[in-house]
Amino acid sequence: MYYTLSGEGQLLEITVGDGLTKKQILEVWDAIEAHPIYHQAVAGLVVFGRDTTWTVSGSDMAELGRTVRRLRPLHWAFVAQDPLSFGMTRMFASHAEGDGEYQTFDSENSAREWLQGFLS
Repeated sequence: MYYTLSGEGQLLEITVGDGLTKKQILEVWDAIEAHPIYHQAVAGLVVFGRDTTWTVSGSDMAELGRTVRRLRPLHWAFVAQDPLSFGMTRMFASHAEGDGEYQTFDSENSAREWLQGFLS
């Protein structure tokens, strides 16, 4: 897996490519917590590369949904450009409900429009 993490103002931006495992997702969360704007962020944009491979089981996803509560609750927009990533992010969101807000989009423009409502 490769990823980039950046941020400006109140928005964290993450781009993910290749494949994902539970361990790698947890590593990205460590990087998010260490990012300089994390404590002022109110939203996050996560863009998954086309045809990202997922090596994450259903039980892993349920555990990640509970574990994400370690992060501050933010408004998260996932951009999933393929059916598998769309389904995996929706599964994650259903397990993470109640802590933060998670929406999945098929385009980055739609995701950014939704996030604008939370940014000052």
